[in-house]
Amino acid sequence: MELTNTSYLLLGMVALSPMSGYDIKQMADGSTRHFWQISYGQIYPELKALEKAGMVQAAEAARGSRQRTLHQLTDTGSEALTEWISDSTVTPVELRDEMLLKLFFSDSVGKDERIALARKMAGRHRDAASGLAAQEPPHLEEPCPMRLEVLRFGIGLHTWCADFYTQLADRLAGETKNV
Repeated sequence: MELTNTSYLLLGMVALSPMSGYDIKQMADGSTRHFWQISYGQIYPELKALEKAGMVQAAEAARGSRQRTLHQLTDTGSEALTEWISDSTVTPVELRDEMLLKLFFSDSVGKDERIALARKMAGRHRDAASGLAAQEPPHLEEPCPMRLEVLRFGIGLHTWCADFYTQLADRLAGETKNV
């Protein structure tokens, strides 16, 4: 089986503790979403493939009256995760941002529309930074200090972006000609 970044995200999640697909989605939404988004449509088929490849083991577990399937990392999965983390290959940064794409092409609209877009982008990043900062970090300090560092990265990145877009909107608003 050729592993994808989604595969590694799932292996990493179940390395933390046995999780259901729902648990993985909730954990990802609260942690990795600011740099790696994942959907239920990716999680469940990939978990099946990882189970078939012997990298995760599934077991039925009851939660109240509901049955759920918990996945846990196998030795094979742990080896694959360790090998991936240890790989020193430099990969390009991938950024997909529809609002940034709109900003790229916004020379075709008026100044007011560009300013409004930049201000909306600033607000979006300010909200993202606040949301990340509101997470309770004490549980991230031990034994996984890198999770706290990645959280700090996300806060810093979104804060920088909010400042950038605010300054851009202010520069655009200060221009006298329609650019």
